[in-house]
Amino acid sequence: MVKTILSRQKDRDKTSSKIHKERMRPVRAVVDRIEGEIAVLLLGEEETRVELPLSRLPEGSHEGSWLKISFIGQDSPDQANDGSLENASFELDLAGEQEQRERMARLLEKIKGKNKA
Repeated sequence: MVKTILSRQKDRDKTSSKIHKERMRPVRAVVDRIEGEIAVLLLGEEETRVELPLSRLPEGSHEGSWLKISFIGQDSPDQANDGSLENASFELDLAGEQEQRERMARLLEKIKGKNKA
């Protein structure tokens, strides 16, 4: 019985650690467009539309830039004040942007190949 209790505790600890790591993972976003001094981001896999001042983004950000967003003092964007990105920090995700460009190029080649047939 003691062995079973210890085993269950170990399983709970592993699950808790996994959930915490998952929640701490930065959220990815893409700069969809820039309208004057406002950047329109598509946030996360759901591509939630968010607008914020362009000055909040890292230098070098442009339409099509991929960003990693970390939430300071929160585990997720859901816990941000009023759903805002007030306590968020932004970092350019150059590797993510390159991956997306390569994926789009492959899709374009696939489409071109189908049109030739």
